[in-house]
Order: sequence, then C-alpha cells, then structure tokens
Amino acid sequence: MKRETLAAMEQPLLERYRKEIVFFATLTNCISLFFAYHYSGLQGLLFICINILVIVFFDVLMSDAFAKNLKILNANGFTNEQVFVSMFLSFLIVGPMNYLVTWICFRETVIPYISHGLLIRVAIMLTVSETAFTYGHLALHQDLSKYHLMHHCCKYSSYTSNFVFHPLDLMMEFGMPLGTIILTNLMFFQDDWAAMVALTIATTLYTLDHDEYLQRPHSKHHSQLTSPYTAYFDSSMHIKDAVRPMVKSE
Repeated sequence: MKRETLAAMEQPLLERYRKEIVFFATLTNCISLFFAYHYSGLQGLLFICINILVIVFFDVLMSDAFAKNLKILNANGFTNEQVFVSMFLSFLIVGPMNYLVTWICFRETVIPYISHGLLIRVAIMLTVSETAFTYGHLALHQDLSKYHLMHHCCKYSSYTSNFVFHPLDLMMEFGMPLGTIILTNLMFFQDDWAAMVALTIATTLYTLDHDEYLQRPHSKHHSQLTSPYTAYFDSSMHIKDAVRPMVKSE
C-alpha cells in the first residue's frame, strides 16, 4: 500500500473527508436557500444563517486556505479587522438580504410545477444573469479593479472566499446578476416558481465556484488571475487585467 494512502488513512475521519463534507453542506445550503425563506419564514432564515456560520467555521477550522489568504490580504494592506468586517457584511447580504428579496418578490404561495415552458424561462433568466455577471466582472477587472483586489487576495479558493468582498464588489458580482433574474421575471414572465428555480441554480453555481473540493474553472481564475471571467461556463477571454499586477504575494 502506498505511503500516501497510509498517511491519509491515519488522518481523523473529519479531516480526511473535509472537502467532501464542506461541498455537500454548501450544496444543501444553496438548494434550500430560497425555499427555506419562502416556506418557513423567519425559521428558514435562522436555519440558513446558522448553516452558513457552521460551514464557515468548519472550513476555517479544517482547511488552510483561509489562513493562506489572510496572509496575502495582510500583505496587500488589508488588516484582519477589515477582512472580518467585510465577511460580516457579506454574511448580512447573503442571508437576511436574500430573505428580504424573497419576502418582497414571492409574497403568495409558490406552486411547484414542471414543464417545457419552465425550462425555457429558467434558461432565459440564467442567460440574462450570466451576461450581467460577465460585464460586471470585466468592469471589476479593469476600471473598478481597486474594489476587486480584496476578493482576489483569496488565491486559494474555498467556501470562505464567498464572503471576502468589498461591498460594491459583492453587489456587482452577486446582487446585480440575481437582480436581473427578478427583473426579467417581473417584466416578462410573472412566473414566481421559475424565478425561484433560476435564483436557486444561480446562487448554487456562484457559491460552488469557490469550492475547494470541486475546483471549478473559477478556482483557476483565482489562483492564476486568468480567464474565465464568466460565472457558469469556462470561456476564454483576453483582456488587459488590472487586478493581476495589483495582487502582492504573501
């Protein structure tokens, strides 16, 4: 038996399967997000917020990604206090703000259904959302690079990377794309179930983009500061990236 295999077997069970546990906990959290808000009200909000905090705690405790990123953040002039405040603000936006959006947009009981029309409407809303994300993300890598620097100090992406944002950066990368889904539904479809499904898919993909276990193309974007600049797909785009020369090594 290989030495690496023996060493892995000697690790504590939680540490051995940390990446898998964080991945499945994150996936469960994302999929239940808007449904918990809509169908369970404040209890759903409490469940989601506690779940987020548990995943963050577990990720920080079991992975060295956050510790490495914190050193890079410090080297780029961000104090620990600034980092933790930004994470707390991001937590407030991801949790209670999503609850507020769900409460405002989906006041009536949403009835689930499956049809070809549902697939078409969800696909259109996700396409609009992807377009909004891509153009916003490109702007953050060019004219608005100073607001994107904090997030890209997270060269080692993991679940905690979803919370290390300047507030303007977070609104452009998450608020704007998710907002376009809601606006597209209000203007063209008036189909709350389709909007909820589209929001769930978009939120899940955005969150898992930083997952340490999956290592999606966005992880490469963080480690190497190269394309893709899209959210859902691995596409090659060549731009003069203003963030890349700004990031100092740890």
